Amino acid sequence: MSTPRGAQRDIADEIGRGPLARGAAFVYRMLVLEGQLLLAILPTGITVLLLGRDPSNLPLFVLALLPIAPALVAGVAATRTWLQGGTSSAPIDATWRRRCAGRSLPR
Repeated sequence: MSTPRGAQRDIADEIGRGPLARGAAFVYRMLVLEGQLLLAILPTGITVLLLGRDPSNLPLFVLALLPIAPALVAGVAATRTWLQGGTSSAPIDATWRRRCAGRSLPR
């Protein structure tokens, strides 16, 4: 079924209306979101592993934790958008838009 140019397609037409299609779409979104969160947290994890157990490294540890907050907020906001019936079926688009809010993105 083709849609007119410029018309917004219903997300149910893209993934299906049945419970299996909706469940598969949910699992897909969560797996992609988990992958994005792991990629965002990876530099922090590596930094924490490389820091020695010394009290003088506490400021570096706190500094290494700072990039986690925007990633978590973007993930929660993308999940909220999907649960409220967001129009995008591409989880990367929703998360990327939330994470880069305020910055101009090339289209």
